[in-house]
Amino acid sequence: MADAGYDVWIANYRSTAFSYGHLSFARSDKGFWDWSVDQLASEDLPSSLELIYSKTNKKIYLVSYSEGAQATFAAFSQGLCVDLVSKVVLMAPVSYLTSGPQLIDIASTLRLQRIYESLNIYQLSTRSPGGKELVDLLCAKSSIRCYRDWFRVFSGFICCINASRRAFIDQYETQATSVKNLDHYTQQVRLGTFAKFDYGEQGNMALYNLKAPPAYDLSKFPSNRLPVLIISSANDSLANPVDVGHLLREIPAGFMHQAVQNIGHLDFVLGDTSNRVVYDYAMEFLR
Repeated sequence: MADAGYDVWIANYRSTAFSYGHLSFARSDKGFWDWSVDQLASEDLPSSLELIYSKTNKKIYLVSYSEGAQATFAAFSQGLCVDLVSKVVLMAPVSYLTSGPQLIDIASTLRLQRIYESLNIYQLSTRSPGGKELVDLLCAKSSIRCYRDWFRVFSGFICCINASRRAFIDQYETQATSVKNLDHYTQQVRLGTFAKFDYGEQGNMALYNLKAPPAYDLSKFPSNRLPVLIISSANDSLANPVDVGHLLREIPAGFMHQAVQNIGHLDFVLGDTSNRVVYDYAMEFLR
């Protein structure tokens, strides 16, 4: 996009190596990690778009990938920051997780948040001792020969990542996430919903005034009044065709959907063929 003359702003969600600062918490504090995609949708995405708009005074072309797409669906279905955006591209859009990779299914049975919080562990990274142990545990329980290979732990099929770039990629990936965020994903697998975080009946009543967490109302996603392009892959194990199909049936008509072939979830951003297979569609849509 920069080569095409766009003014490109890249947002880093909380907990990445580029976003460790906090006004109130140290990185070691529990409060620093008290978040899931709910907060990415209600706080991080709106504040990022508001900052960009305050500097440029121009509506934004928003390109979101994976969990970023999920946060976009969650935010926009609540009417947050929609007026700051003129077009939206959603790549490998995670939403429902009812038919995901085998390792996600296994993780959903482990009640990770309870286990890790009992050990005062609130962040999860494949670089941390707790994260490496989790990878080993999940791989041992599955038929996937992943051997500490974060590429395949949750993303599944990979097509086009050049092995010669692996050492370079490993300098930056994977980034840490919160145990609560991963637990939110496993809740969605168990419950079959795209809903807010489940704090248990008592916690839900206190926060939502409901016994169960409310689902995100995707019928309110503005795809009927905002240009939206959704790009998914038939071979994406995380944002797979079953769950993407469920998503597309929930949002209002008016969006464009481009289904591509033979690339996996990580290939969207790390694959050698992404320019031709994915980005050309996005650039044509944004012109």
